[in-house]
Amino acid sequence: MSVYNKEKSSFGYLGLLPLFAAPFFLVNPDYTMLDVVPDFIGYLLLMLGLGKLRDLNSYFEKAADSFGKLAIVSAIKLVLFFIVSLLLDDKERPTMILILMMLFAIGEMILVIPGFSAFFEGFSYSGFTYRGKHGETFSVVPGKIRNPVLVFLIAKYLLTLLPEFSVLAAQTYSDAGTAWDEYTDLFRLTAMFIIAVWGLAVFIKLLSFLAKTLRDKDTLDRLSADYRNSVLTVRGLFIRRRISLLGVLVFGILIFSADFLVDNADILPDFASAILFLLFFILGKDIIRFRTAGITASAVFIPLSALRWWMTVDFRDNHLYSLIRKSPSVYEDFMKYYPVCVLEAVFEAVLILLVLIGYEKIISEHCGYLPDDLEGDVFENKKREIRSYLNKKLNAFAVSAFACTVISGLTEYATSYTQSFFGKFWPTLSIVSSIICLCLFFSLNSEIRTESGYKYMLS
Repeated sequence: MSVYNKEKSSFGYLGLLPLFAAPFFLVNPDYTMLDVVPDFIGYLLLMLGLGKLRDLNSYFEKAADSFGKLAIVSAIKLVLFFIVSLLLDDKERPTMILILMMLFAIGEMILVIPGFSAFFEGFSYSGFTYRGKHGETFSVVPGKIRNPVLVFLIAKYLLTLLPEFSVLAAQTYSDAGTAWDEYTDLFRLTAMFIIAVWGLAVFIKLLSFLAKTLRDKDTLDRLSADYRNSVLTVRGLFIRRRISLLGVLVFGILIFSADFLVDNADILPDFASAILFLLFFILGKDIIRFRTAGITASAVFIPLSALRWWMTVDFRDNHLYSLIRKSPSVYEDFMKYYPVCVLEAVFEAVLILLVLIGYEKIISEHCGYLPDDLEGDVFENKKREIRSYLNKKLNAFAVSAFACTVISGLTEYATSYTQSFFGKFWPTLSIVSSIICLCLFFSLNSEIRTESGYKYMLS
């Protein structure tokens, strides 16, 4: 019997099953740019399926990182689609949605090409490195299906967007021109049919390739053995990975906490950041402080932020902001929901404080490589030097984050109650402060990832 064989199948041990479900979410057509079967689920499944393979070579690691970013971009795109559809009227909605979808399509294509290229390169590399009886499944087949998959995914973005340009013709149509908007439904159905048929062929090809990996048990057994011997023995690997994941979640929190106002309504809802707060504290087990308090506060913040967003939209739909200081009844309705805005800002400040405390523990316990030959005062001084450097960056980010929270809490008052230049200037101030906060956290997160890598890779 081969020394690589284990009681549990290597396919199951490596966790490759999610790869079979992922294509279903990626090859389906969109309906009027609405992602009915969400792509982000497919990307999450791909990332999950590469959870162990990513540690065996850099190709799978690059692919998993790209799929993680694609999942975030795709999820944000879907959320913004619904929000813009809800907030804007029939005249403004098509143009705004088309612009957003074009921008997101460009972003996704930038990630899709290197992501899937690395995905198939990873299988090819594994086939040559761990070649078994059917090693050609890994080494040769990926190269044959990579380009057809990439061409289809790019064509899917283009075919989804092109029919929507005919909608814009309704705004520029003249008697001398062609009313292209009359053919919009035909264009959409044609594009959906092409994507559906083409996608089915790609779906079958991908499933066929993945099914063949089951037959190459020798290669899978060798991959499993290498994972056990070279990955599970690496100190701090999964701690470093969780620290990186927490950084991604904080990026998402900062993006959705920003106030991007369209007609006095925030198209980046705070309840999305509330969900990310909850995930941060759930996944921060054993590496952050006050985890239970963070989970509890997040659980309250989610319905509170959703309520505030709904009340804002409801007020906007039923009242004119210019009447707040002129009409007693409008002012009374405004004062019913403004305290909810303040309460939401207070909860957000508390959660940010708990995140900062969590990062203080990460800096204290998981950052900085100190050689074993350092002793006494030299050891303590070096430790203080590392912590001092990172804590300065943490403090700068803390000041910026709390400033953003205060500005966000005052945004509703400044833009709604104060009908002046000050009120119009405030949203710009909010966006600028959010960008500064993102830049400061990017610098902090990069240093923390580097220092945590030094601590566990060199020790």
